[in-house]
Amino acid sequence: MVYKIVDPIRVTQNEEGIVTLSTPQDHMIQRWARAVGFKIPREKHLELDEYGSFIISRLDGAATLEQIALSLKERYGEAAEPLQERLAAYLSHLEKNLGMIEPVTDSTHASNNRKG
Repeated sequence: MVYKIVDPIRVTQNEEGIVTLSTPQDHMIQRWARAVGFKIPREKHLELDEYGSFIISRLDGAATLEQIALSLKERYGEAAEPLQERLAAYLSHLEKNLGMIEPVTDSTHASNNRKG
């Protein structure tokens, strides 16, 4: 399976390689609440740890889970274990609970591979 980061999520990376995911808070209720004086930020930010940053930087819509797992194993060795279970749980959380990533369909993945 292949994943990509959902629009309009903004990804920034600091000098140490730590990634922050920023999501606009632009729902009608949030805009209304700001208009009447509630202090609701325009974006929410999620700063990832070293492992999460490593994974997110590889969710480009082309890398497969197997390729990402291999990269994790090469970089972190035994510290990444149990690799498959942890990677699947993390990606499931990002997709289902946070809505920050989505699977790439086979046709989209095939066209991405032809471009590069």
